[in-house]
Amino acid sequence: MLRNVSTAVIQPNWLSTVEGDGVMKHLIDQSTSKRKVFGILEKPDIPINYEEVSYKLFFIGRSAADKSKVISELAGQPVTHQDSHGIHKTNVYWPTKIWDKIILFRLLFWEAGENGLKKFSHILPACLDKSDALVFVFSFEDGNSLFEISQNIVKLKTKESNQPAIIVIGTKYSSTKNIPISFSDIKEFESKWHLNIMKIPPVSTNMSDIMRVSPVLNSICELLWLRDQEYILKQSFDKFALKE
Repeated sequence: MLRNVSTAVIQPNWLSTVEGDGVMKHLIDQSTSKRKVFGILEKPDIPINYEEVSYKLFFIGRSAADKSKVISELAGQPVTHQDSHGIHKTNVYWPTKIWDKIILFRLLFWEAGENGLKKFSHILPACLDKSDALVFVFSFEDGNSLFEISQNIVKLKTKESNQPAIIVIGTKYSSTKNIPISFSDIKEFESKWHLNIMKIPPVSTNMSDIMRVSPVLNSICELLWLRDQEYILKQSFDKFALKE
């Protein structure tokens, strides 16, 4: 059975606590009980003692992989299925509890449609520039899509010391019907790239939208957080080595 990554640094069930629920209320539209939509220049009205960190994530995948749907679900917005024209940006705020500190993650999702990437040469470099993570979205119903991700990881890998985190999200997963991508294919891919494939559970009447996407968003935030800590530690070590 395919499972999402379990977080070790971020408290996974914190949003279910009184404290977590109180923080999330700043991000909820009380009239609709849905998450608020924040523009690029907007931010939630939260206590100033909350630490905020910002990250840019570039989503990559075929139109058939429902890349836009994944972004919409993670952002708590109505699901869209149309192909993106040019560059589309989605601002997502997500609160977490790391150790004893409340940290608000600002995740800026960048997305570009396949046609735009092929037609305009400037779109891909703009999306890759200063990206903190590359989010590859594939469909379990497309047998070639997982192999294509391996090719793209190699192709898009930079020479910078602070490499973008690699995140992979699978869509259209089914445990009840045959799919072209087998469990062994998944394990082989995860072992090769030292990562775990994530998926968003299907809509269920027994689970709220927030709780449904919470494991994926927590996993994404933790990967970005640990990437930063590793980079800071390496920079400190390099400075110490130079002094020696």
